[in-house]
Amino acid sequence: MTDGKTLGRVRALDGIRAVAIALVVLYHVDAPGFRGGNGGVDVFFVLSGFLITTLLLEEREAKGRLDFRRFYVRRFARLVPALVMMLIVMSVLVLASGVAEPGYGWEVLAAFCYITPVTRLLFNLDGVYDHTWTLATEEYFYLAWPVTLAWMLRRRWTARRCALAMAAVTAALYLLYAALMQAGHEISLLRVAGISAGCALAFVRRSSPAPRRPVLLGCVGALLLAVGTGLGRWDILWPIGFPTLAVGTVCLIWSVVSARDSRVAHVLALRPIAYLGAISYELYLWHYPIFAWFDRTFAMAPSQIWWVVIPVSLGAAAGCHAVAWRVQRVINARFDQARSRRAAARTARPSGLVAGHD
Repeated sequence: MTDGKTLGRVRALDGIRAVAIALVVLYHVDAPGFRGGNGGVDVFFVLSGFLITTLLLEEREAKGRLDFRRFYVRRFARLVPALVMMLIVMSVLVLASGVAEPGYGWEVLAAFCYITPVTRLLFNLDGVYDHTWTLATEEYFYLAWPVTLAWMLRRRWTARRCALAMAAVTAALYLLYAALMQAGHEISLLRVAGISAGCALAFVRRSSPAPRRPVLLGCVGALLLAVGTGLGRWDILWPIGFPTLAVGTVCLIWSVVSARDSRVAHVLALRPIAYLGAISYELYLWHYPIFAWFDRTFAMAPSQIWWVVIPVSLGAAAGCHAVAWRVQRVINARFDQARSRRAAARTARPSGLVAGHD
């Protein structure tokens, strides 16, 4: 299935995260020309699908199997501490300022339990933490994807066959999303298509030679990102804009992982851009509820106070990232230590007892 390509650390991928979060934040402040910036979510999804699938494939090659428990513990350690910190701090702020609306507790519970997409779909709720639908959508996919991937690998599917299957899933999901949008129904869960597009790219990269002109491919990707964002200015073209952004992201990712010393990769890897990408998850968590709090407290739209809210959000994200990163390391270390102790205990058992218990 593979030619042994190992991804390693690609700093330019943090730059792509920075592009994604910039699109989302500019969309939420109603910046002129960025009405389609909510497609930045699709950029995040594509990158996530590519990275997670690549890491799972590399683990399979190194160890001969997929470690599901380790995968889910590391997902928990990466995502939950920052989410909990944001919910606690924002809840104190919202409750202390007296701007909590009826049902606020349910909003917090839905965000914490990763069920915001369900509450949006069934009850049409739109609150301070409405943006967490993306986190839940991603986790729904990753509950099933490692098991599905293991099944595909056990059946000895080639990388090309896996890529075609995920590309077909991507196309079907985006087509269904577009059809429902035209009928007046937006099912945000279908945007999981972006993740499957990233999964497809992970297989393509392992089954195909590197692109001959990666810089040109990166420029095409950047152009498609601009076009996809521009299409979002018109509601009727949103269903076209999202897959355009996904394809652009695929091109950009493939470009920078194939030519890591290219000009495109160097620009995306610039320190300020890469750092913004590194804290993009935390910035995504914080910016929307901070916008909502300012709006409820001062009755001012984000476009009027963006010059205050964006720096505050960046500061909160940077601080949260620093703390959450340390918590993540502790959780991962404790998990690895516990696993090592269990392995040592099994090794120390007398062989007869082991056989008896089996």
